Amino acid sequence: MKRLLTCLLAGVICLGAARAAPAAAATADGEEVELRSASVVVDGLTLFDVIGIQSYPASRRAAAIAERIRAVARDPAFDVEQLHLREEDSGTVIVAGQTSLLTVTEADARTQGLERKLISELFLDRVKGAVLEYRRERSAAYLWDSAIRSAIATALLALLVWLARVLLRRLQTIFTVRYQGRLDKLEAGSFGMLDAEQMRIVIDHALQVLWLLVSFLALVAFANYALANFPWTRHVSRQLLDLVLVPLQTMGQAVVASIPNLAFIAILILVVRYLLGMTRLFFVGIRRGAIRIAGFYPEWAMTTFKLVRIGVIAFAVVIAYPYIPGSSSEAFKGISVFAGVLLSLGSSTIIANTLAGYSLIYRRAFSVGDRVKVGQHVGDVQQIGQQVTVLNTAKNESVVIPNSVILGSDIVNYSVQARKKQLILHSSVTIGYDTPWRQVEAMLLDAAARTPGLLPEPAAFVLKTKLDDFYVAYEINAYCGNASRMARLLSTLHENILDVFNEHGVQIMSPHFEAQPEAAVMVPKAKWFEAPARRPD
Repeated sequence: MKRLLTCLLAGVICLGAARAAPAAAATADGEEVELRSASVVVDGLTLFDVIGIQSYPASRRAAAIAERIRAVARDPAFDVEQLHLREEDSGTVIVAGQTSLLTVTEADARTQGLERKLISELFLDRVKGAVLEYRRERSAAYLWDSAIRSAIATALLALLVWLARVLLRRLQTIFTVRYQGRLDKLEAGSFGMLDAEQMRIVIDHALQVLWLLVSFLALVAFANYALANFPWTRHVSRQLLDLVLVPLQTMGQAVVASIPNLAFIAILILVVRYLLGMTRLFFVGIRRGAIRIAGFYPEWAMTTFKLVRIGVIAFAVVIAYPYIPGSSSEAFKGISVFAGVLLSLGSSTIIANTLAGYSLIYRRAFSVGDRVKVGQHVGDVQQIGQQVTVLNTAKNESVVIPNSVILGSDIVNYSVQARKKQLILHSSVTIGYDTPWRQVEAMLLDAAARTPGLLPEPAAFVLKTKLDDFYVAYEINAYCGNASRMARLLSTLHENILDVFNEHGVQIMSPHFEAQPEAAVMVPKAKWFEAPARRPD
């Protein structure tokens, strides 16, 4: 019965050694101070924990006890039955002949929550077992047996790695023979979005990674087993196993501890997505005209939705930030500051273009489809993005202009007045003073009337813009209702001007004199109303 109780208490001691928790001891003043414990380890096996004090730390005390136990075990003349307990004022002493191995104090017993006498008997039993095990593991029979087991394990490791490699090649062959055709069909069915060769490479790499993972786990298991077979390397095997298991355990514990926070973030994401979905439906209704708000134009709807979405997401991030795993760590804060610095240094142009894009949309300077002139570029607006605006010129050229450049430039919008039938298409000719101005005006109006696409109402008109030294500058003005046809209408108007002037024998030229003519160059009153001009009633 005593032996069974001792074994049960041994498990309690091992559990306490694994935790290595600090203990509390009472001082002379009745105050409790925290005492650190350390494990007594012999040949990689933990025997029990002992308590240290400030002048004699637990780690030094445990190391000294382990060395005394090893010294006793190395002495073949010493009989383990000579190990016994001796009561002293300082505590219960475990004695080996004339050598005191350790003194079990009240603090040591209080660490395990048991009486000192019971803990002392348990420590004595553990020391006896450690001495016997120390001697057994250094016997020739045990070492030969360990060497044979390690050799067998080495052969099994090599066989396992070789079999895994063979299996890998076999799987690659089976995949090539059976599934290559299916990948080709999948590529054809996806209209080129999926590449069969790329998918084959990905699967090959996945199989390679699987083989490396199996080989690595087999190597770790072999190393742990082989090193544990020998007493001199057993502590290395424990450390090797901890190198693999401790990170996995830490990550697993972190994931489990983060589950409530992750659940909160997941619920927050669902709520935000639902809210954004409802908001989008509202703004889509405004864009389609189903919902009307005074002073709010339909073309503002989706842009406003994007701004609202940014605000909602930013607010959600602020709420979720404290619940992000690792957000309170210094590393996370450092990375956040570093990312903010990079963003502030490298995004000035992006922010400027984005703000300019929103400004252009809300100012309604132009809309998609409008014929505009920005700087030296004239074209139809194809796209108004957050960063750039795209124009399609009359020559079918695609011009990409940063929004910040547009915001700082003069913008001419031809389509705004064209939609109101108020856009004026104009062209100039210069004619000498010997041609009656009424005749020229009538011919220009006739040419405008012959041009299809120019509006009959409002009526076209002619301006005399300049009385130069040698000629008069006439400007024909006609109304147009389609800004995208400006270039073709202007070309047709020029064709008709040439035809009308040729029909009436009037030269389109700008004379320059080298000498004063003998007769005055003027139009007689009788010729003021030459055809096609008409006299007023």
